Amino acid sequence: YEVEQGFLESHYFVEITKAEEEYVEHLRRESLARYGFVFGGDNIQRVGSKRSGTDFIDSKPAVRDTSFPATNAVELVKRVLEKKNKKVYPSPCILIVEVQPERPLAFSEWAKLVNEVYNLVNRDKFWATYLIDWSQNIVVQV
Repeated sequence: YEVEQGFLESHYFVEITKAEEEYVEHLRRESLARYGFVFGGDNIQRVGSKRSGTDFIDSKPAVRDTSFPATNAVELVKRVLEKKNKKVYPSPCILIVEVQPERPLAFSEWAKLVNEVYNLVNRDKFWATYLIDWSQNIVVQV
């Protein structure tokens, strides 16, 4: 009915991406798979040579301010939106950005996140933009 009445298109292109820290997220996943644990934060590096098989992933604990996960999520989402705004997508396009902060965010932190990135969404390019945290069952439209 909505398509017939012109409220919705019959087809949408969906772009799904993740707001993650470049150069460290894959090391976290690999450390978790190899050793069964990994510390959060970006204090992680590969030591040795993967090619020769002498490598190990060195992950060290870091102390963070309680506001860091929310502030970091804002910066990661901003980076993703800036990158996506430079690309060309078929129209209409829905953008879904997965966000997984280091700890669950409070409602007020999600509201602040949306407020901080709202103006970065290219509404001519994206029919709708959603921030999603699958682990917490949170979906927020920007």
